[in-house]
Amino acid sequence: QASEKGNSFGNKTEWGNGTLTFGVFEGESADYGLKTGGFITEYGQEIGSVYTSFFLGGTNEDGGFLETSINGAFAEQNTAKTTFTGISSYGWISNDWTYNALSTLGVTQLNIKGAGLLNGINNVTSTSFAFEISRPVGLNDKDSFHIGISQPLRVETGDASLMIPQLYDTQGNLKFTRESVDLSPSGRQIDLSFGYQANIDENINFGLQLSISEDYGHIKSDELVNSTFAFVKMDF
Repeated sequence: QASEKGNSFGNKTEWGNGTLTFGVFEGESADYGLKTGGFITEYGQEIGSVYTSFFLGGTNEDGGFLETSINGAFAEQNTAKTTFTGISSYGWISNDWTYNALSTLGVTQLNIKGAGLLNGINNVTSTSFAFEISRPVGLNDKDSFHIGISQPLRVETGDASLMIPQLYDTQGNLKFTRESVDLSPSGRQIDLSFGYQANIDENINFGLQLSISEDYGHIKSDELVNSTFAFVKMDF
């Protein structure tokens, strides 16, 4: 997403018994248009019917962190540096079922310049994961049924120091108090999804998915959020 509105360059080469990949990117983030650049390197190896890779990378964001904008009264200028690592894997678990898995861990440092209500953000770590299994259904030659469970990016640890405006003193100066805020959210969003995908013919691809989310938005809740979407992709 960071290079969705920009450019990227990479190279893949055989190294030992596996594959080494390196890439760099720069552009603007998808949601808030933050200027973002970085790199990622990955080493993967196929063992039997399973391909597993380990990756490491870093991003630099201007005007926010973790694809969240910080501006206005909170901070005049800020830059964030995130270092992340993770593992991905895919392959066969039986004659019919395949799987895809991904897990990441990141550490973010925020540098604030100029005046603002945000005094600092420290000790930020974040995680995400996804696991999906799928198998052919047989309604046509190219269709599949999918079951997946995932957690979107979540801040696990971190605290922010905020300057809270108070009353004016007798000389007309606005007073502030410093408060520390825990950035870890109250809940953990877990998404369970069921989907069906099929190539109707060589030019038309159809998909339908149902998702059930617990603690949507990582906000603690006793309610489940349900969503359904469908798509049709046509090649001309």
